Amino acid sequence: MRKYIFVLLCLFLYQLATAQPYGYAYVKTITIDATQVSGSTNLVNFPLLINTTHSDFRSVANGGQIASDDGYDIVFTSDDCNISLDFQLEQYDPTTGQIVAWVKVPVLDYSTDTEIQLYYGNASETSSASSTATWSSAYEAVLHLNQDPSVTAPQMSDGTGNGHSGTTQGSMLGTNRVSGLIGSAVSFDESDDCISLTDFDYANTKSFALSFWFNVSDNSGSSYQYLVSHGAWGTNHSLNTYFGEATLAIPADQNMLKTVFQDDNDATSTDGLNAGTTYADGNWHYYVFSVSDAGNPKVYIDGVEQANIGFNGGEDYNPTTNIFLGARSDLEGTRYYGGIMDEFRILNDQVSLDWILTEYRNQFSPSTFYTMSAEAAADTECAALLPVELIYFRAAPSGYGQVALHWSTAQEINNDYFLVERSSDGQNWESIQQVSGHGTTDAVQNYRAWDNAPLTGRAFYRLRQVDFDGHFDFSPIEAVEMKALDRIHLYPNPASTQLSLSFVAPAAQEGTMQISDNLGRVLLQQTVVLEEGVNRLEMALPIWNDGYYCLQLTTTSGQSWRRRFVVQK
Repeated sequence: MRKYIFVLLCLFLYQLATAQPYGYAYVKTITIDATQVSGSTNLVNFPLLINTTHSDFRSVANGGQIASDDGYDIVFTSDDCNISLDFQLEQYDPTTGQIVAWVKVPVLDYSTDTEIQLYYGNASETSSASSTATWSSAYEAVLHLNQDPSVTAPQMSDGTGNGHSGTTQGSMLGTNRVSGLIGSAVSFDESDDCISLTDFDYANTKSFALSFWFNVSDNSGSSYQYLVSHGAWGTNHSLNTYFGEATLAIPADQNMLKTVFQDDNDATSTDGLNAGTTYADGNWHYYVFSVSDAGNPKVYIDGVEQANIGFNGGEDYNPTTNIFLGARSDLEGTRYYGGIMDEFRILNDQVSLDWILTEYRNQFSPSTFYTMSAEAAADTECAALLPVELIYFRAAPSGYGQVALHWSTAQEINNDYFLVERSSDGQNWESIQQVSGHGTTDAVQNYRAWDNAPLTGRAFYRLRQVDFDGHFDFSPIEAVEMKALDRIHLYPNPASTQLSLSFVAPAAQEGTMQISDNLGRVLLQQTVVLEEGVNRLEMALPIWNDGYYCLQLTTTSGQSWRRRFVVQK
């Protein structure tokens, strides 16, 4: 009996003393080349593409080391093996050993190589750790476009968990699922194939970005091929991206990759985001459209800015049609796309040139973006004693003008306290709250904290975990976007007889609140006095017909915010 207890105690101490994920047999170190990271600023919460094929990654049944044919025993950690990294497994082939995965790297360093680790070989894993948390709150929709277009709708799932999945239309079959740049992709027949997403607000209605990969080999004809359409061409609140075919009657549009963007205040003749005539060449190209709060929409191709309109943009952008990939929004028969598309995304903020160029380098040529070490035994890679095993750390707007911070630990050893730290640039940090730890425990512990006076704009959060002896370690970094009047919580929605809203005002001032119908007629207007900080207002609604309405709040400092809501009796 004593011998049995001694063996159990040894096993327990061994588990505490080895920091690699328990039960995993093998590990490879992934080293990201800092020279591939564009710019002179670290990139935070970067979705790194791992696209690799190796015999080690075949399933055990096919002569490799991965236990599950579904890739359930694939996980990623930080370079010290301490923090499990969020990742999304897009594709795994147990026969060839191909892994296509997106890994959320907390900080991608521009000056020093970044290392993460890939663990595998654990027969006890029966479910995947693949997670929608891979995509930060900036991502509204991520469609990998790697599913079978002929299965039950919605065929193209949204990787973010926001539910903005795509439904195929026309005569799309299983054969429309083809080999893409990144795993599988979708081909369109230029006849009736398209994918639709139900219309949704991009959260930030002035600043957003849209991206995808495309491959066009045949651009013959005398019409236009639409890659993306959200809103009717030539009207305000619309974004349309399309090719002019080779024998168009308009010479300037022949083979031209065109983008027409019109927000709430742009003239119907707005044009000019022409990216060039050399992209219908049978090769993969990366398209990005990005516009900021101040306007100046830009088009980037393959990580290079190709077009911009300095006087365009800067107003609200709220289309009401569905989003279409491969067709114009009216589904006109001569406006369908003939080519391949991969990795479609919508973000609720602009993206920088450095971010775009780094994405392009990573996705177009993963083998030059990072290197992968030879296989090693997992228990020899990280043997340091870890004081705290962090399960997760999350930071997100609470809806009441605060930032809510949540984290959980699987075990703690001599854990004195956590410091919640905040930064405006990801480099200079301040402590905003201290939370006591649980000393030594092997029970799961859940923690919560609040930033009651968050910064306006983008802010970064992390945990500093401090031991009783003063040693400390850091959590992954979370980025949160908070804009003064974007921090408005409108409820209930749908509304009936009363509407409530809460928000944070940057300073004491007055404001004007208007409610209008879907024809723009003002139905209700009142002046409100705003206090600096959190404000909560309630309004009794008259008896109105069921339908869509718009609430707009304008302050004396010149800020304006609006959101649609539904009245339903």
